[in-house]
Amino acid sequence: MPRGIPNKKPAGESAKPVVGTSKKKRRPLGVSRLKLEVHNQDPNYVYRHVSDRDNRINDAIEGGYEMAPQMEMGHDGRANTDPGGRTSQVVDSIDGKPITGHLMRIKREWYEEDQADKEKALAEKDKTIAGGDIDGKMSDHRYIPT
Repeated sequence: MPRGIPNKKPAGESAKPVVGTSKKKRRPLGVSRLKLEVHNQDPNYVYRHVSDRDNRINDAIEGGYEMAPQMEMGHDGRANTDPGGRTSQVVDSIDGKPITGHLMRIKREWYEEDQADKEKALAEKDKTIAGGDIDGKMSDHRYIPT
């Protein structure tokens, strides 16, 4: 038999995995992967990674976010870089210093309220732009569709 080709199972042997074992789904090389994907999320929360720079963690906490408990991350269940009970991973670097993304979560109800408020503000801005009043100034030869 040529090298690199596995032997076929003798007739009558099952190709099914043994009951009680788990087999990860095969992902071909070169297929895009979600490296910061989080598994087993609580559906009552919305999750996001927040970098540990420019006071972003405190801003998120003031906005209602909390640190998520330790969870399995990545397409391959890669190791968490936080030695405590949180979930974090190095996401970038600046001048050779690592930037860590900490997994945070907010109650889904609060998240949806925040998104509705943002949408309301954007709709109001769109309305003023469509009316020709852009940032409090009447149109100065801008195209305004009718």
